[in-house]
Amino acid sequence: MVKSIDNSKASSDSAATELEKKLNNFTDVEGLSTRGLTFGVWYMKHRRNFFLIAVWFLTIIATVLWVYSLYYFGYYLLVGSKTDRLNESIISDNPRAVEQRKLLSSLSYGFIQSVDLGRNSYSLIGKLASANKSNWSIFDYYFLVDGEPMGTSTSYILPNDEKYLTSVIDGLPTQPDSVQLIVTNFRWSRIDYHKISSWPDYKSDRLSFLVLDKKFVGANESSLSDRLPVNSLSFNITNRTAYSVREASLQVILYSGSEVVYVKDYIINNFYSKERRDINLTLIGSLPNITRVEVLPEINILDQNVYLKN
Repeated sequence: MVKSIDNSKASSDSAATELEKKLNNFTDVEGLSTRGLTFGVWYMKHRRNFFLIAVWFLTIIATVLWVYSLYYFGYYLLVGSKTDRLNESIISDNPRAVEQRKLLSSLSYGFIQSVDLGRNSYSLIGKLASANKSNWSIFDYYFLVDGEPMGTSTSYILPNDEKYLTSVIDGLPTQPDSVQLIVTNFRWSRIDYHKISSWPDYKSDRLSFLVLDKKFVGANESSLSDRLPVNSLSFNITNRTAYSVREASLQVILYSGSEVVYVKDYIINNFYSKERRDINLTLIGSLPNITRVEVLPEINILDQNVYLKN
């Protein structure tokens, strides 16, 4: 009897297992399986949770993007806009900066010599040359003596010209060890070729001065020397141009061999066309043997205020 019951139970379990397999493998005529139905039921139960997760995820992304945009918008208002304006300024000024660099590249300058004038005074000499054929400039310059700037002066340089720059420094206990010529603050102007068709002709017509009878007497030969090294120079100069000038600046340059050893500026007031002047100069300084003397006119012929009305 017991055996019969066990057989019946085993048969029932086998039938249940078989039924379960059939249910799991069941597929209706439209292709929907029992597994699909089970997943569908599970999804319907948890659909709201999926929706909430998606909403929270999108909310977090939107918040991060909003904060990011707000931060960079504020950054642009506070910093970026200023940077943009600065960049625009740099771009707009760039052609001028390029032109300035080009103009400055046409210049060369440097310190040459210091001359002992006695009593702790020294004359410093530098030279500036311009290879620019169409532009001239007014500028400032000074000498850097042992790292210290010494008095600023203003001068000019004409197109394709060169000149000496000088400064007298008092109160130096000894001759300076280190001297630099600093040239700065250039104010450039371009030749107007509608008014000046040929710069070489324009220049020669206005700077034609004849210097004759130059005589230099050194301190060791001069009766003027006592406690100071006093030299003397005499010459005559004639204004051969058709133009009278208010101030005819002359640059007196002394050479020992090929070396420039002294430069002095001298001004003739109201120098009329075709006029001749006799000049006598006293030059203080300890100088070597002088072998050559140059006297060059230093007149800004592009400044119409230098001319006298005849």
